[in-house]
This record gives sequence, C-alpha cells and structure tokens, in this order.
Amino acid sequence: MPSVEPDKRRAQRLELALPVRFFMSLDGSLAPRDGLTHNVSSSGVYFEAPVGQVTPDDPLLLRIAVPAREGEEQPNLTLVGAGAVQRAEKLEPSQVLGDWSEDLLQQGMWGLALQFQQRPTVELQSLEHLLWEDRQE
Repeated sequence: MPSVEPDKRRAQRLELALPVRFFMSLDGSLAPRDGLTHNVSSSGVYFEAPVGQVTPDDPLLLRIAVPAREGEEQPNLTLVGAGAVQRAEKLEPSQVLGDWSEDLLQQGMWGLALQFQQRPTVELQSLEHLLWEDRQE
C-alpha cells in the first residue's frame, strides 16, 4: 500500500481565483507584475504568473484584490503581504486558471507557493459601501 505524505500546511486554504499584483525589487525600484491565485490562507498563497515576469527566488510584496460580492469588478478589500517563494513549478496548460495572452502561455506559467513573513493586512476600500449599499447619495 503506497504511503500518503501528510499535509504540512498550518492554515486552512481557500480555493479562490483572485487577481494578485506582486512587486519585485528591480535595481532598487519595485516592478509590478500580475498573477492569479489558486488558493489563499493566512500563512501563504499559491498563485500563477508568467515565466519571465518573476524570479522564483526573489522576496515578493503582494496585493490580492477581494470583491465583497460575486460579479463586482472593483475590489472592496485588498490583502497585503510580503513573503518568500517556497516552491516554484512549471504549470501544465490544463492547470492554468487565468485568461492569459497566447504569447505568455507560449512562454509558460509558474505555479508559485509563497509563505507570508507575517499575516497579511487588510485594506478596506469602502466600509460604508459594504454596509449600506442601499444608501441614497
């Protein structure tokens, strides 16, 4: 009977495909790049990003946009965190969730497992909008 390796995750993962903007340090400045989460937890995130836009060994700053309601385009809150990539793997085309250009898909996609240095913080865009959506302007 094959052995099953126990799951070493410390926090529950939520399977969410959310836009992520990550920032890499390039020559002293922060260069923004885009990706898409596969899952998120309080201790880390697994996301996809085009090969060539990220070096898996670099520390990254992340901003994950979270809409309050399905179908909303603008995020109501943003998770902000920094961390180190613990694992990088080339994704097969069937594993890619994002709607990437054909050029980027030809170059390939990374699956990146990032561990947060500390719990991410939450930035609210508009608490008033979340609580009182029927409010007259």
